Order: sequence, then structure tokens, then C-alpha cells
Amino acid sequence: MATFPQLKSGVTAQYPLRRRLIQNVDTVMFVDGGEQRCPVSTHLHEWTIRLDAVDEAELAAIHTFVQQQQGEVGSFEFTDPVDHVRYADCSFTSHLLQETFRREGSAGLVLVIRENPK
Repeated sequence: MATFPQLKSGVTAQYPLRRRLIQNVDTVMFVDGGEQRCPVSTHLHEWTIRLDAVDEAELAAIHTFVQQQQGEVGSFEFTDPVDHVRYADCSFTSHLLQETFRREGSAGLVLVIRENPK
């Protein structure tokens, strides 16, 4: 199982960090186009990872990892930066990468990681 890469400092995220629990929902689609949503008893963890100052090598490592995971399709292990709990089955969400370049050799990016339903 692939593991989300760490920065040179040994961390996976910088502050501010957003983490939340989201309600897992099953959706049933009907022939007439209607749908019914049913909450599932489990909650899923989601992290918004904001990296405000990463160098080109760290940015390249994260890009390579995202490509290897095929974006939303892949599955990887992620360690919560706050309580260090390991979540064995996570993936990127559709808000994949928002990238900004600060100055030569420095960039920032935001990506969202979500625990996959079991």
C-alpha cells in the first residue's frame, strides 16, 4: 500500500489544517431520474492539506504521488497529522490540486484527502 509522502521536515501537512468528519451516504437512483439518499452509520474523515511553502522537490514528489494514485481512483495510507492515527484506505477528492507559485523555488498547494467507505 502506498503512503502519502512526507515533506523534508518529516510532516505531511502544515497549519492551518482542516479536518472534519463527514456523513457517509448511500444514494439510490430511480428510473424516473429521482434519487433517495440514506445515511450510513459510519462517518468518514476528510483532511484539507494546505502546504504554503514547499520547494520544487517536495512539489514534484506530491505530483508524482497523485499521478501514481490516478487522482480520485487510487487508494493509499494516510497518517492524520494531528493525532497520528493511520487510515489505510484513503483517496483524493475531486478538489484535487490547487497550486500557486510564490517565487522561484517555492510553491503552495491545497489538496483534499478523504477516507474511503468500507
